[in-house]
Amino acid sequence: MKLESNRKILIAGMGTSPAVLTNAVGALAHQKKPVVHNTRTLVQLA
Repeated sequence: MKLESNRKILIAGMGTSPAVLTNAVGALAHQKKPVVHNTRTLVQLA
């Protein structure tokens, strides 16, 4: 089995507003060097 060497994982902890995650992903994607994640993990704290 071959493992991905350039894997990007976004781990987010948030309360009751899913817009926070949307804004974070959008901000990362619109940088000069965009950060696009392969895996997304959400931990809901509320």
